[in-house]
Amino acid sequence: MKSTSDIINIVAKNTEFTCDQAKVAVDAVVDAIKDSLISGEEISMWKFGRFALYEQTNKCGYNIYKGEVIRVPRTTRIRFRPSRLLLRAVNADRNNNEQPTDTDSNEGFGMDEIDRAL
Repeated sequence: MKSTSDIINIVAKNTEFTCDQAKVAVDAVVDAIKDSLISGEEISMWKFGRFALYEQTNKCGYNIYKGEVIRVPRTTRIRFRPSRLLLRAVNADRNNNEQPTDTDSNEGFGMDEIDRAL
């Protein structure tokens, strides 16, 4: 797992930033994402994914130690949905190192391929 300091070092290595400048840049991006989510905005980052908020409704739970039904209050959750390009890159790395393209084409099965598969 990569830590924040690992990401800062990668940013510094891939740019001409010093480590201090890279730390400021990474912190600025994280703060911008956090502030947008706090204000209720959805964040969409091309080639990466989308962060969105959703409300989890009230529900009932069960305390197995006391044997009572408890109320779980409504909360706001953050959902991340990766972009197709990110998913392709992750899957390509795991499957024969195929490289994804920058285009977001609708690759898939046509009716001929489905008929042949059946």
